[in-house]
Amino acid sequence: MIASVRNVQILLRRNVTTGHSEWENALSFEQVPGPKSFPLIGNVWRFLPIIGDLYKLDTTELHVELNRRFGDIVKLEGIPGKAPFVFLANAKDVAKVFHAEGEFPVRDAMQSTSYYREHVHPHPYTTVGHLIGQGCQWKKFRTRVNQLMMKQSHIDVYQAAVTEVTDNFVYRIKQVRNRNNETDKDFIGELRKWALEVLGVVALDHRFGCLQDTLSEEAQDIMKAVGDFHRVTFHLDTQPLPLWQYFSSSHFSTMVSALDHLHGVSEKYVTLAEKKTGTREGSRSILQELVAQGSDGRDVALVLAVDMFLAGVEIIAAMSYTLLYALARHTESQQWLFERISDRTLRHSHLQAFIKETMRLWPVAIGTIRTPDRDLVLSGYKIPKGSLLMLSNYVMCRNPKYFENPLDFRPQRWLGGERLEYSQFAFAPFGIGSRSCVGKRIAMLELETFLFMIVKNFNVEYNQEDMKFESRFLNVISSPMRLAFTDKN
Repeated sequence: MIASVRNVQILLRRNVTTGHSEWENALSFEQVPGPKSFPLIGNVWRFLPIIGDLYKLDTTELHVELNRRFGDIVKLEGIPGKAPFVFLANAKDVAKVFHAEGEFPVRDAMQSTSYYREHVHPHPYTTVGHLIGQGCQWKKFRTRVNQLMMKQSHIDVYQAAVTEVTDNFVYRIKQVRNRNNETDKDFIGELRKWALEVLGVVALDHRFGCLQDTLSEEAQDIMKAVGDFHRVTFHLDTQPLPLWQYFSSSHFSTMVSALDHLHGVSEKYVTLAEKKTGTREGSRSILQELVAQGSDGRDVALVLAVDMFLAGVEIIAAMSYTLLYALARHTESQQWLFERISDRTLRHSHLQAFIKETMRLWPVAIGTIRTPDRDLVLSGYKIPKGSLLMLSNYVMCRNPKYFENPLDFRPQRWLGGERLEYSQFAFAPFGIGSRSCVGKRIAMLELETFLFMIVKNFNVEYNQEDMKFESRFLNVISSPMRLAFTDKN
């Protein structure tokens, strides 16, 4: 891990700045390849039924198709209310983008949620900041939570609790499978319950009882709020113009109700944590550490809990679902992993290798977004500051330039030295730099524990056609999957 970080730092420093002569010799922004934009109608027609050549493509398919037609840098302009999009599938360009980031990297996403936090429910978000904010507001909050979320010693506090929840989930699988050891086709619902139960102990030091036969009303309401949020924000944030800011919108009202509910639940358990004392320093949870810092720390804990609800249920459930698919589709890798996890010296690295390979081929997030605050030269073209850059990690992870035999599922590739130059920037499931995912250590703890417990207890099988994925904000399995969990002998 240390060597990997050092390699990234070396590549970031290597010839990735844009000098005056490079800018002067670069091709203009207007010359960047891409679909031709027409007067008045721009490129909107391409997404319309019957006449549109990009109609019905989901987010992943759009990245792949634009790359196929135009190459590793593509400009998509002429979308009303939106700045030109620049799709990047050259890892050296991606390295340059991250190197050029200043103190306040801009990730212009989740516009509707940001609006809610600035205008509908500003406290405590405008006071202590939040993870999807910008500038000083983001920096203030991120610096505060980094001290806890990015230190492994704080994450290790949760190992026992996450293991207990996942052990309960193993028992749950044995309860819900049929006589043929198969699960219901809606097994993603069970994974959401596990993900919410884990999130409860991590974010709020509380178990919601999601793995019981009868789901509590509180747990049902939380799952509904999280589901509603993800369902409507895609519609809100992909509209050409944010009309919901000015006119009544059922989608916006649903989002407000969902966020209000998650805020209320978080506030309830943060308040309970304030009343508990006596935990010795060094074994405190992140919530306990924050509430011990007074009212300001309490507000940080509340905001962090809400942000974890928004990211930690759907994303972790989707990742674990894909891990099960990878196990079932690649039985030889499943056996390879089982033979090694009994050895504690091998367990951690081999679990990580399997998770990384799964995320490389079937990422939940197909890329990330950046808005540079300075002019850049990318692939020989002038890219002015303020452009909306779409970093196409999904496309890069399937490019033989960065990964040998990229369509082969081989976890072993992460254990040796076969990765090619700049592959660190092609594969970035949690992002890179100061705006990388603050919860990545927690996420890996949860996924490693999940994978270990599943492989230790079951042979996972799936004998139907390849799964179909659908990509909006998240790239997730869209077709029902009936898995078989057979007990290990």
